[in-house]
Amino acid sequence: MRFRRPALILPADADTAGLARLVGVLAPEAVAVAACTWTPGAGSSAFGSPAWELLAAALARGDAALDALAAALGAPVALARREAGLAFAPDAVTSIVREFDADVLVVAGAGEGASRPAATWVARSARALGVPVVWWAEGAAIPEPTRATHLLCPFERVLEPLGPIASFLTEHDPDIDRVTFLGLSAARRGHVPPPAALAEVSGLRAEVRITFADDGSLIDTLDLIRDTADRLGAGFVCLPFAAATGLLQAAVSLVAPQLLAQARHPLILVPGELGVGRFGSVIRLDAADAVATWDAALRVQVACLGPFDLPQGGADDAVVLVAGGAVVARAAPLDGRASFCVSPEAALHHDALGLARGQDPRAVEQLVRVVRPDDRRVLVFHAELASEHIARLATLEPLERRRLIAVRMRPTTSCRELRARLAAIGLHHIRLVDAPAILDSGDPGEAPQSADRARLLRVARHLRASGFAVDAIVGAGHRPLSPPGIAWFAEVDLATTDDATLLGHIERLGTVPGAAGQPLAADAILDELTSAPAVGGNAVRVEVDNAEGRAALLEVVAAAERWVHLQSYIVRDDPLTRDIEEALRLATARGVAVRVLVDSLYSLHGSFGAENALLARLAVLPGVEVRASGRIDGVPDLEALKHRDHRKILSVDGVVAIVTGRNLAASYYRSFGEVPLEATTPQEGVPWLDASALVRGPAVAEIDDAFMSAWRAAGGLAWTRRVPEPVGDTRVRVVIHRGLEDTRTLDAYVALIRQARQRLTVVNGFPVSEPLSRALVGAAERGVRVRILFGHFRALHADGTPFPGVAPLHELADQVAHGRIDHLVEAGVEAYGLVVRDGPAWGADVSAIKPHVHAKLISVDGRVCTVGSANFDVTAGYWEDEVLVIVEDEGVTAQLDEALDRLIEGSERANPQDPAWRTRAASRRWLSKHWPPLLR
Repeated sequence: MRFRRPALILPADADTAGLARLVGVLAPEAVAVAACTWTPGAGSSAFGSPAWELLAAALARGDAALDALAAALGAPVALARREAGLAFAPDAVTSIVREFDADVLVVAGAGEGASRPAATWVARSARALGVPVVWWAEGAAIPEPTRATHLLCPFERVLEPLGPIASFLTEHDPDIDRVTFLGLSAARRGHVPPPAALAEVSGLRAEVRITFADDGSLIDTLDLIRDTADRLGAGFVCLPFAAATGLLQAAVSLVAPQLLAQARHPLILVPGELGVGRFGSVIRLDAADAVATWDAALRVQVACLGPFDLPQGGADDAVVLVAGGAVVARAAPLDGRASFCVSPEAALHHDALGLARGQDPRAVEQLVRVVRPDDRRVLVFHAELASEHIARLATLEPLERRRLIAVRMRPTTSCRELRARLAAIGLHHIRLVDAPAILDSGDPGEAPQSADRARLLRVARHLRASGFAVDAIVGAGHRPLSPPGIAWFAEVDLATTDDATLLGHIERLGTVPGAAGQPLAADAILDELTSAPAVGGNAVRVEVDNAEGRAALLEVVAAAERWVHLQSYIVRDDPLTRDIEEALRLATARGVAVRVLVDSLYSLHGSFGAENALLARLAVLPGVEVRASGRIDGVPDLEALKHRDHRKILSVDGVVAIVTGRNLAASYYRSFGEVPLEATTPQEGVPWLDASALVRGPAVAEIDDAFMSAWRAAGGLAWTRRVPEPVGDTRVRVVIHRGLEDTRTLDAYVALIRQARQRLTVVNGFPVSEPLSRALVGAAERGVRVRILFGHFRALHADGTPFPGVAPLHELADQVAHGRIDHLVEAGVEAYGLVVRDGPAWGADVSAIKPHVHAKLISVDGRVCTVGSANFDVTAGYWEDEVLVIVEDEGVTAQLDEALDRLIEGSERANPQDPAWRTRAASRRWLSKHWPPLLR
């Protein structure tokens, strides 16, 4: 070892020659030594008051022992400090260590009875010193140089006590060649990571082994430690103070004096405490294994768990991510959680990472395995399945052919506990990954519990995009899914289906995109995450002017020859929609079949007995069929209210289609310039910003298919599919999202944002969900210029005064939506509140307005843009059915960029340096985070 300034405490009758040899092992290059003899009772009344003459004699023996020790140490080592008659009081020992600046304290015992004061002090007080303490009992072996390079380290927990050992060894004994960890609880064998991983994370060059002992009594266990050290040839028994809990704590606190006095090997007590939170509770780091995802990111989310495994704030120490003994990332915990996002290169040559706290990266407390793809097929499963079902999965195929990956969906159960469950059934080799970390989705509490099937599928899709050959999923609960390319099983299937049937199902349905072990290319990632391959041969026009969007809709309907398929979320009976009604009536007069599909709840048609007057008039026209989806009768549950069909589609003759965010009402289809706004105009009279994409070509068949699927689900009949001829050279992806079953539009947005390299413009007026917020922040941190154009649920005048008729809920919605924008602004995103100025039909008392933004648009790097019905909020991401077109065309995107640049040019940019902005941001931060799930 390489200590430089040892402090020695020895009894007057100590074996000074043996102690000098021990110092030679511990500090072969010592620059100075301090030595003190201890005398029972000196300076203390704990052991009585010996007669002065007896004390004087003891002090004389102490001086003689120090002279003998100095002679045994020999030149050039000198006793830089010597003192006889030390009392084993904490203050006395601490002052010697600190005044001498000792880097190790060596305490020598005497006979068993005489050693009790020193052993008691070592057991109960030494941990406060902050330096290693070596206990050497009378008659204990002194390691030879060959044995001194082997340490035996007993432990009871998984990894917590091992971090300080690594720190100690790398600092004081880098030449150690073997460390054996002795697990004292056989039931916890599965918790312990492979020895090589321990060494790798901590930067140890030593060979690391782990062995286990069966449970036994305290005396049996301590005898076992001594016997194991003898059997393995260990020179020292090494124990962190942090490990002094449970059985070892009992050893240290209750019978340590006797047992330490009987020790046959030198004992090294290593400093290193577990984290302490509020009220003195112990905090433990908890994290799943890490996956290098397709966007070249390695994400780790860490919880600082206190009592009852709940995240606990109050721990001030930063959490560090360690690879090879070096820090690769550092994060400050917030509300008991910390997150890391590093490049895979940081762990390129490492199969494991470590988590530590404070300034010492070697004091690893938690091991994080790096999970990489290979050529094996992968089955992912919900980590909280019943143990017997997980055990069944492990027997389906040999490990060399199939690997299992457990996915923790929510942090309701700690990773420590889930690993314990796996270990209890002999599956400690299974990797445990965290859905929020893989998806970079933040707090999963934002997503509804009923969406966990879709989130598990989302994890599998992202793993496939990252090169994992996932072909099967086992989800919790009973509700099935039928995802393309993946065999899905509900947990109940494991109890009712034999192995051959399960494997046959996987073989029949499971396919793997690309080459196993390699991340997919950008196009293939979109294919995988959206299940929407690009279709070529199209012509697309994007409209952000409501009057032009209205004219396009009426023109397309007027040209219909075979059918008109119209789907809307909301239908109002107003003068503008009556124009659309008349266009449909004229189409039927020409013999065109008209099918109209609406959401029953939001179009007020069918649910709770309501009837929409316009839809009722259409329904009685010859050639018109009206259907309403999602009818509600009686008291609805949350799913009935939230799982709605939010799509807005017009498809005509199978050759032209419009995908839009516009509902059928005046505010969506009237332009700002054509409405005669006055100061007294009510809220509903102020137009909104919205958008649509008019598509011609083969992609129209995909759009019509989406309508047909929804139409048939509402009870309608199918028709003959028509695929139009190519009419252009634009590639289009038609992304269809089914609420609570997949997350395709959410993943389309995330993928495009992550693939942005230069500039990114987003138009959205709803509260940005956590996954999209994190993606936008990540883009800004990569150096992408990110702009977002947002609006107001309450239409405002230029001075911020609302137009008449403000609903209280709209004011709250503004606070929530803008609160989500505040976070983006703080991260460097350019945020612009839409301002429209000087409309030609406006009155003199209206110079500018701040309207609602209902458009849902993305433009990426001047090469691709999106238009659709899907907002950026939680409702669109998980609950509702949505449609989105991804237009891969530089010309179309350039035209959209020009229109957006004009809108942004006249708008107001949020300024984080503005005191008024900071005040508003602070007031709405809490509300935006805790907005009720029903309203998200």
